[in-house]
Amino acid sequence: MEEVAADGLELRFSDGGQDWSVAWHPPPQPPPGTPHGANAVCLAGDQVVLIGDDGRRWGLPGGRPEPGERPEETLRREVEEEACATSSAGSSQRLVSDIAELLAVACTQPWPTRLLAMVSGDLDELAVTLAQVGRTVRDALLATAHAKTDRRVVRRAGGDEIYGLDDRADQVLVSELERRCARWPGRLIVEGADAPLPIGDQSGPWTYLADPVDGTRLWLSGKRSAWVLLGAGRSATTLEGLEVGAAVEIPGRRARLGLVAWARRGAAPAAVDDDLIAQGQAAPHPLVPRAGTEIARSYVSFPQYTPGVDGAVSRLEDRLMAGVKAFRDPAHCTGGLLMGLADGADTAVLDVRPLVGAPNAAHPYDLAAIAVARAAGVIVEALPPGPLDVPLEPWAPVAWAGYCNGDVADAFRRRWNTVGRD
Repeated sequence: MEEVAADGLELRFSDGGQDWSVAWHPPPQPPPGTPHGANAVCLAGDQVVLIGDDGRRWGLPGGRPEPGERPEETLRREVEEEACATSSAGSSQRLVSDIAELLAVACTQPWPTRLLAMVSGDLDELAVTLAQVGRTVRDALLATAHAKTDRRVVRRAGGDEIYGLDDRADQVLVSELERRCARWPGRLIVEGADAPLPIGDQSGPWTYLADPVDGTRLWLSGKRSAWVLLGAGRSATTLEGLEVGAAVEIPGRRARLGLVAWARRGAAPAAVDDDLIAQGQAAPHPLVPRAGTEIARSYVSFPQYTPGVDGAVSRLEDRLMAGVKAFRDPAHCTGGLLMGLADGADTAVLDVRPLVGAPNAAHPYDLAAIAVARAAGVIVEALPPGPLDVPLEPWAPVAWAGYCNGDVADAFRRRWNTVGRD
């Protein structure tokens, strides 16, 4: 390898029925030749990012150029699409060339703040892909000034009122899932659509669940971030069947950072803060729920949205919280509450609205990113306590609870067993 890495030394080999001659050349200019493609050697410490379609064969992220692309442009696009990472000018250290055709390969510096994924399997790769879909939706909304129709209800479908903003996000999300996820074919259940939409071959095994903008009204008013929520599972029919998830924050227009988190079942979550001003920068953001059993003087929320029914929610809250002084978050969305639990801001959330007859409640797509919260250690379950065996139908109401850890969950279950069942 020391010989091969020397500048200008050629290595000849055959691959895929073609004869290759490869040599290292220092930047900034590649050697002459016809551009063939770009591949990135992304380093994280002493590890190299590899991608694969089947979990058995692995390679470097990259591909062929689109018409008119320069090698560095191909590199940037392919790395973003395949490795969910961002390449910036000045990060290339070396270019590799083919004698007959140019093969541009950028070896990046170790990037602990730029590496957004180490793809280690098919589920991991799907989770990363869902995060990238969410980023694209976020960027599309932030890049465009509010349209006149953003604040108007343009239709009612998929279990909710659809504002103009939601409608714009729906179009981007569906298009991105179709473009990026055809290798995981199946159907999409999404806020804004009464019937499932195909992703690739609709007879495929995958079920996708998505809320393109959770927290529309809060975000439009400038009060809070909204969230792009996505989940997927093979042959999933309930929330318990979701295997991967992603949550992408849509921060207010004056905010600099946006949280992006993704996870698969059985593995630790990954999360970063995207710097939306210095585009391309991302810093690790560990998701650490609250520890301990203390409930007093922490945030415990009981969502309320329906005049005439909120009183019933408050009465149940008073009984469950008897003797405990805690704070309530009055302005929130389900995705924000889930991520607040995962990020250590909240102690518990109990959404009892369906149990007291509220006409508007959480729906399955509001919990599409449940895999992220659970991977962080959050307990998410049904109310009354049990599995979330809620069918993946856009209009299905969901009574759910989330707790920062198992000890807090046990404490509230005991309270529920003496109060909630009445």
